[in-house]
Amino acid sequence: MCFIAVFSFIRGHFFSNNVPLGISLKCAKMFFDHASSLCGDSPETPAATVYSEDGELVGRIIRTRPLTEGIVGYAGEIALLIALDNQDSIVDVQIEKHRETPSYIDYIQSRNFLNNWTGLSVHQAVNRDIAAVTGATMSCDAIEKSLRRSLAEIYDIDYVELGRHKAGFPLRQVLGFGCLLAAVFCAFGVRFFTRQRTIFLIANIVILGFANGCLLSLSAIVNLLGGSLSLFDQSLLFLIALVVILWLMLTGKNLYCLWICPLGACQELAGKNQANKKTLSAEVRQIIYVVRNLYWLAIVVFIAAAMECSFFEPFAAFSMRACSGWHLLFAGSIILASAFTPKVWCRFLCPTGYLLNLLRLKRHKL
Repeated sequence: MCFIAVFSFIRGHFFSNNVPLGISLKCAKMFFDHASSLCGDSPETPAATVYSEDGELVGRIIRTRPLTEGIVGYAGEIALLIALDNQDSIVDVQIEKHRETPSYIDYIQSRNFLNNWTGLSVHQAVNRDIAAVTGATMSCDAIEKSLRRSLAEIYDIDYVELGRHKAGFPLRQVLGFGCLLAAVFCAFGVRFFTRQRTIFLIANIVILGFANGCLLSLSAIVNLLGGSLSLFDQSLLFLIALVVILWLMLTGKNLYCLWICPLGACQELAGKNQANKKTLSAEVRQIIYVVRNLYWLAIVVFIAAAMECSFFEPFAAFSMRACSGWHLLFAGSIILASAFTPKVWCRFLCPTGYLLNLLRLKRHKL
């Protein structure tokens, strides 16, 4: 009760005039240099009117959250701040908070996607379909839906939800389902597939990796468990996770790491030349284990702080349009190291493999 009382006092003292949390005077000055005061529409509406020092109407700021809960991009929700002038035309759109893969957001911003709404009236923005940035379609789709829904709710405008999804699944997803089915056949020991392992590994890299971006990264697992992924957009990833867990529970075998993971396939292909194999000394292994523990500790801290942890994984390198230089360097180093020491990432660092092995051990104990 004391905590509630203190929180209520702070909120009443610092966020008066029904100004929604997240919209402050400092925030208003990001969009309007001469902003002097704010007045919220109502406690339930995430919008605030901005006034100058003379009391003149300057504009309005709208915060899309919580009006857009349930709208997700590739890896989570994307909250926006929308600034409008005193004529209700959009001045600027900024990404406020998100759980999206940072490289996708950087890529979208570098292509000036958010500038597509600058200068549009509210009605124009609500009813216009903006072309997505190639390579980040789901993130762009989430941003557009969030903006349109928020403006429609605040200004009471009837609109039809525009969707980019056609009936059924695109070819890349159909091929992805085929790769998953082939992986199950391989796990059953069907010789036709096991004898063509090199071709199968290449197919996984191209189809599951580059075409679909379906990797059970720790970031994806966190978002799956948190319910912040779209079941339709990520249906292949959901199915892979389901099949992998069921296979693990039924057989005690790790289907994902052996037959599905595109990064694991890259490492295995890189290590095909057996003549270059090196055995790690006990001292090197000890150093690797120390690095691994520090690495996992950093990941736990980021997850506990509700921060995006994709920075710690190399999987974004499979999105060539949106990946950062860091992810390319990270993935390239792992693949290069695997040419001399088998599957460096899988054996020493991969959090997903570690979690799956924990489930496998739990299953054996049961």
